[in-house]
Amino acid sequence: MVAIGPDRLFDGFFTIGHSTTLLDNGLVLRAGGDLIHQSGEGSVTSSSAHLFDPSTGSWRQTMGIPAKTYRHLAVSLSNGRVLVAGGGALQREVSPIIDTQTLVWSTRSYLFDPISESWTRVGDMRFGHLDIPAISLGDGTALVVDGSKTERFHSDSGTWKSGPRPPAPSAHRVFLPAVTRLYTVPILTNLARLTDGPLDDMQAAMSPDGHTVAYLAHEPGSDLDTARLVDMKTGAIVNLTQRLRHDPPVFSADGASLLVLDHYPERPDGPDQSKLWRFDSANCGQRRWCSEEIVQWPLPANARRPALSPSGRLLAYDAEVEGASDVFLLDLDTGTRTRLTAHPAIDRLPSFSPDGATILFRSERDGNSEVYRIGIDGQGLTRLTVDPGFDSPGNYAPDGSLIVFQSARGGSDGVYVMAPDGDDVHAVTQGPARYITPRFTPDGTAILMSSDLAGEGNLDVYLLRLP
Repeated sequence: MVAIGPDRLFDGFFTIGHSTTLLDNGLVLRAGGDLIHQSGEGSVTSSSAHLFDPSTGSWRQTMGIPAKTYRHLAVSLSNGRVLVAGGGALQREVSPIIDTQTLVWSTRSYLFDPISESWTRVGDMRFGHLDIPAISLGDGTALVVDGSKTERFHSDSGTWKSGPRPPAPSAHRVFLPAVTRLYTVPILTNLARLTDGPLDDMQAAMSPDGHTVAYLAHEPGSDLDTARLVDMKTGAIVNLTQRLRHDPPVFSADGASLLVLDHYPERPDGPDQSKLWRFDSANCGQRRWCSEEIVQWPLPANARRPALSPSGRLLAYDAEVEGASDVFLLDLDTGTRTRLTAHPAIDRLPSFSPDGATILFRSERDGNSEVYRIGIDGQGLTRLTVDPGFDSPGNYAPDGSLIVFQSARGGSDGVYVMAPDGDDVHAVTQGPARYITPRFTPDGTAILMSSDLAGEGNLDVYLLRLP
């Protein structure tokens, strides 16, 4: 495969994710891709194909691939034909809360004949692959190696066959997804940037299976957010919701559901109203989180920042009461609401312990923001941090051995960990960059956080692997 020729084929449009392949006759085949307008508004996956003639420096259209695809593999076989396989296509989904494009993977395979300039569908791949090259082995076959999977295409039969599992790397253990960019800074040698855009990306949470990271993309200078998802294997980012006023997304303990609370003023002089949306991944195929509904739980109109207990039975949230903010519990089985804190100061950001017996939250009852813990029975209120800087909780490690939190005690916002009783505080990050809204990943091996480390004036989501 060679990467030559322009990616602009139409005025005002350009393509990404297409393939360019040198043919035996000297022409270059460009196939598929995602067609994007130069304004950045709108895109569509293409099935078109074009041929470039180096002798004349010109392009001409040829027969398109039978299916739309981009980020596919393309390789010239020893028989002169070109194998195009895998990749995916963007499908748009619109609902009252969603307006997004989702990447749907493909296992389809096609052969292009340079003589007839036609396409023939052959056997499907055994696995889906994105951005993975194939190698022609010179005997009419092509090999694909993707992580722990190997498969080989046989042109004589037009079929794919699984190959032996490749050996694991013998050097350093690899943990970062292939989609990330690695940054090396004085302390953070295992820090990966997951998002890259002009908005402030914050409040990230990872699904229990580690496949997806949900976060809020906040528009600076406004109160609007878009809930987005990052596919940790492919790096694809999709909008889960439209521009609304959101609270941080919350995964259920079993990973089957994702909750997003949006809130908006009913009228200029009226109270906030809230809607809790639940997105489910059941029956979605490759389009994860494709169905949504408004959850009819008896939440008050001013409920904010929900958190689910490990059992899924209790929902913690904070809500304004008489000019202050307190933490509440909602029993989803009985509908019973319990007020856990009652103080004229601000109590916010509840987060459950792994056993579901206690809740972390931040409170300003002692003059500045500190991390507190309280039992779900309202007993055992304990102050865990004591520092004049702003402290705010993240969550517990899955085994309950550590608590990660945000603090300005070092002069700028940073990420720290401490023991469950508040002792043994250690800095995880160091300035001058800001690091905020930290959360342990479900397996406890890494911390998600947001930072302006890139120096581009906005916050991006990062993943830090712990030693």
